[in-house]
Amino acid sequence: FYIYRHLIKQFPAQFNIQAAIQGILRLRCEGFTAKSGESITIYGHNRLCGSVQGSKGAYRPADHGLADHSTPLAVALALRDGNITPTSYASHPWEDPTLWVVMDKITLIVDDRFQQMRTKGQLGCRIVAKDAQGKTYECTIQQTKGHPDFPLSDEELVAKMCGLLQARYSPEFVDQLWDSCNALNGDAVSVTT
Repeated sequence: FYIYRHLIKQFPAQFNIQAAIQGILRLRCEGFTAKSGESITIYGHNRLCGSVQGSKGAYRPADHGLADHSTPLAVALALRDGNITPTSYASHPWEDPTLWVVMDKITLIVDDRFQQMRTKGQLGCRIVAKDAQGKTYECTIQQTKGHPDFPLSDEELVAKMCGLLQARYSPEFVDQLWDSCNALNGDAVSVTT
């Protein structure tokens, strides 16, 4: 059978906070940095800026299970490192005081516009960031990359699969697995390690 409407997360973080990660990475590409950043304000739905993801505890998550559900940590980590991968949590970044400094500069605001959009299946947000020189950086993410309405490209899917499998399998195996998945037409395909 087929699953036509499935969200495939781009980053190893809770699905509601994907847009904030994507947005801060866009601002990073425009020159905004963790080092020069003075403030980051994120306007979004309640599952991005409220609930567990935006709670007081999200600013100091105690473990991996809370860390990958923390909007402030995910945004700070992506801003510092330029990405979030499965290995990003290995060094316990939630215990890093330099990330706390960035996290403390993040303000999360539940915005009615994004809350309304969420009821229609859109998981976007708006980010306004300011640096120490007074420059303002802004972006709006209308829909999370990986949502069925904005799917990951084949290249992004391969990169995700490689990131998930690289610790255990060879690149050749990953390529063979991808080729086998693409060849599926209802017949069984054998993949060997």
